[in-house]
Amino acid sequence: MTAEERKHRIEAYLQGVEFASLEELSQHVGVSTSTVRRDLTVLEAAGSLRRTHGGARVLTPKTDEFAFSARDSHQFSEKEAIGRACAGNPVALIIPCHRVLRGDGKLGGYRWGIARKAALLKQEFDTARKPERKAG
Repeated sequence: MTAEERKHRIEAYLQGVEFASLEELSQHVGVSTSTVRRDLTVLEAAGSLRRTHGGARVLTPKTDEFAFSARDSHQFSEKEAIGRACAGNPVALIIPCHRVLRGDGKLGGYRWGIARKAALLKQEFDTARKPERKAG
């Protein structure tokens, strides 16, 4: 298989799955991950795809579903542990678990409700933006 054929196969595969790891692409085209990495660099420069940490994705996915379904299954036990720690935090204002956001940047669950989480974040943001008063 030529380099051009390999790049076309990578592009076609990504159109179908929307995201793939280096290992997955390497197996699909039958070359090393180093070769796939070089191919992805060329394809990204040509505007065909976007490289990600450990893989690549299409530039315009059909839906956002692929990103969330792929992320849902990665580091699941770690995400569960973070959720349990935040939910069980009796001193949330001192140890600020309300600052934990979802992977898409939106507000996720909070022990005392999303409205309170949004209010706390807004209050912190507004406080940080206010100029300090000088004494005297």
